[in-house]
Amino acid sequence: MDTLGKNGRFGNQIFQFFFLQIVKKRTQCEIRFPNWIGVEFFEIEQSPPPIIPGVRAAFEMLNLEDCELNGDLMRIELLIKTGFDVVDISGYFQYHTLGLLPYKNLFLSALSFRGTLVSEVQGACERIGFNLNDSMAVHFRAGDFLQYQNHPYFWVPSISRLAAAIKLRSPNSDAPVYLASDNVSEISKELESHGIKTITAHHLFKDLNEVESLCIDFIVISIARKLIISNSTFSYSAAMLNNNADLFLRPESPDGEYIKFEPWNDYVMLKNINY
Repeated sequence: MDTLGKNGRFGNQIFQFFFLQIVKKRTQCEIRFPNWIGVEFFEIEQSPPPIIPGVRAAFEMLNLEDCELNGDLMRIELLIKTGFDVVDISGYFQYHTLGLLPYKNLFLSALSFRGTLVSEVQGACERIGFNLNDSMAVHFRAGDFLQYQNHPYFWVPSISRLAAAIKLRSPNSDAPVYLASDNVSEISKELESHGIKTITAHHLFKDLNEVESLCIDFIVISIARKLIISNSTFSYSAAMLNNNADLFLRPESPDGEYIKFEPWNDYVMLKNINY
């Protein structure tokens, strides 16, 4: 997969890497991919460089309601049986997660955090008195989605609906929630105007760069006891890693309520009902 690390942001890349692992398990073929940010986060052994392919198999359409895992795997198997020694695949691979459920253990093992990353984040939370294992984490994606108008999948939910969901579900209204966002300063102010305190990666560690902040956000989302995500592959993939949460909420539409979901039995991204 020569496009890994180039096709979409980190959340998209998680699903691309996961699909590679499924292909490897299904076909027993060697997989190769470029160096990408996930190698820094997870216990992933970097593969040799990709080889110039004999054929390219593109799954480029972001058609989340119709894509089907077994059909795509059969297409790759057919190319291999046809005699191509090297097949380069690209796409998004965001299937309904019930179809991915048989590969859940593969997902969890392939995306195991590297070294002491989790314990360092847990230690930083303890130092400021934030109980990560009994906390609420919120992801609010705004920045790049704001440039889209009436897009079927790239939409921003209502801040007021988010604030209402936090107040309804938070066991202690005075306790801060962890906020992950690509516009963290603005969203923090918005939530504080609704009486909701927030902490962010920058409360845990000083002088973070963008990659470090991204990693911390992803770890916290994957551990938090209560989780509210955006319509985003970033927080959805972290929710799939979260075995600690007893509550998962997501926005049903740009101006809709926050609803419960099961990370391993839902669409990765919900279509805008107003589209």
